[in-house]
Amino acid sequence: MIFGKKKQVQEVDTLSKESLKADKNNDGIPDYLQRENYASIINSNKDFLKWESDVETEIEQYIMGLKGYDFDVNKNLWIPITPPILNNSGISYIKTMIRSVVNKHSINTSFSNDEVQTICLYHMSAFVRTLMYRKNIFGIDLADLDSIAMGFDNLILIILSRSIDDKQRVHNDNRLNMNLNSSEGQQRI
Repeated sequence: MIFGKKKQVQEVDTLSKESLKADKNNDGIPDYLQRENYASIINSNKDFLKWESDVETEIEQYIMGLKGYDFDVNKNLWIPITPPILNNSGISYIKTMIRSVVNKHSINTSFSNDEVQTICLYHMSAFVRTLMYRKNIFGIDLADLDSIAMGFDNLILIILSRSIDDKQRVHNDNRLNMNLNSSEGQQRI
């Protein structure tokens, strides 16, 4: 084992000037705008439950925005418009953090308003600290850190707010009871 050598980290040029000007096929269009268009997962998959569909839409918009895509409603496609704010390792980290907060259990738990604020504050501090320490690995420019953090904070706050005073579970129970009552009424006729 050789001591004294630093472990080299492969850096990704997400927002460097070279990556903005890169045009490998010399067609006059920067390479970052020639990325593949992606069909929306949400609009192509209608099998989600109501709460999952709502959450998936919000998460998809946030993640695809970080990747530099914007949704074209007419074509039902995500189209690249800017360079990505962070690389695939950073996107993977953010997805992992979102999964720890956004899940069926947390949405269907009865939290108070103070508990939701405490949970969001805890996750935000861990989120921002990790992004700052790993900014080179994730390919983040510190100027973009605020927008990444605000998007994450808004996302988890909106989603966890559904569980305040057990409102999401009450809503789900009411919908289920309404469906059961309507199906029983049809059987009696």
